[in-house]
Amino acid sequence: MTNATGPRKCLACGLFNDPSVDRCDCGYSFSSREVQTTLRTGEWRTDKERIMRVAADYRALVVLVGVTLATAILPREIGMPIGVMSIGLSAFYGYRLAQALYLSNPGGWALGFFIPGVHLVTLLALSSRASRFCRLHGLRIGLLGPSRQAIEALAPRPDRS
Repeated sequence: MTNATGPRKCLACGLFNDPSVDRCDCGYSFSSREVQTTLRTGEWRTDKERIMRVAADYRALVVLVGVTLATAILPREIGMPIGVMSIGLSAFYGYRLAQALYLSNPGGWALGFFIPGVHLVTLLALSSRASRFCRLHGLRIGLLGPSRQAIEALAPRPDRS
């Protein structure tokens, strides 16, 4: 059921979307009422490439946020440089992940990682969308996101002819 004044719930993945968008992050089109597998032209050569980017960036982001939190127990001389570097890398992977998920304003998502407290909310929001995307494309999600084996299985194999 769609509501022109309130958020629309995707019938494919359950995500609530702004009423002004016609397509959910998962590819569901509200106008045609079906999941569209075609991607925006010029962004990804294949659907598999996009899935691999989301899975790899999601996993890297989860690991980096864990490293950032772990630096709190390290001595300041060691923990501070590692923490600053992992926050910067988290913002980088957050930006790439937001782009691959077709979220609006990837820079805003990246900025969220630099604000104490907000970085956890940003991670949870991105993680929720990335895990839903990965599950919709058949990837199993563990504690650290998609497994390394699942990501490697998506990688193109060299032609052995």
